[in-house]
Amino acid sequence: MILKSRLVTVVIPIHNAQGKTSKLREVIEKQWGLSYILIFDSCSDGTLSEFGKILGNTEHYNVHSLIGNYGSPGFARNAGLEKVESEWVVFWDADDAPNPEALLKTVESFDQSKIEMIVTQYDKSEFNSDLEPTLSSRTYTKFGLALNPGIWRIIFKVNNAKRFRFEEFRMGEDQCFIAQFMTSNPRIIFSRETTYSYFQGVPGQLTSNKIAKTDLKLTFIILIKLIVNNRENRFFLATMAFRQSLGILKQALHIH
Repeated sequence: MILKSRLVTVVIPIHNAQGKTSKLREVIEKQWGLSYILIFDSCSDGTLSEFGKILGNTEHYNVHSLIGNYGSPGFARNAGLEKVESEWVVFWDADDAPNPEALLKTVESFDQSKIEMIVTQYDKSEFNSDLEPTLSSRTYTKFGLALNPGIWRIIFKVNNAKRFRFEEFRMGEDQCFIAQFMTSNPRIIFSRETTYSYFQGVPGQLTSNKIAKTDLKLTFIILIKLIVNNRENRFFLATMAFRQSLGILKQALHIH
């Protein structure tokens, strides 16, 4: 199945997400004029069954699905990125609540020929909670982005994004991708639009996995290499590396 050509494609890695993807499936079923690439990575639970309606009519929902053993969110995203043919790409997680209407509104509001990266805002919510989301992103500068990188609210120009690859890490691979993208010195627009709600407290979330957190050290090493080998946006890269070093220190001291 070939995706219909649309302005934005969403790449989403999915691993054993049974019971966690209702918001995502609701977005896809409402058909917001986006293209979707779903990468099912080593799913051994009921995830595929929950996506049965969508996978049963991928042409209607403009979805391309990949099923395999990719081993990490980064490698799954790489497989999806290779299939993207639209002008823009965004990388979502499967267990959050994206706002596609705001995303499209944002992309369409700018002169797309002059920019290569759009940074939007996001808020935070507790998983399966009726509490109102908390505003957690006011990112309007490169420095702010380095301190709060959250890839799911960033929209990348595809022809630039395909020059880079995600690392195989389970955590920090998204930060490495953003850092690589920034070495190309992209033209950036910062939008005040909130395009994403990030869920905290999701069962099995990688941010609570102590073993996965060890990958943050590898992320730090990649960032240092990028600082040494590139001239562009070194302050941005150094800020990301400093942020990462603090995370490693907190982990070593068992500070939450």
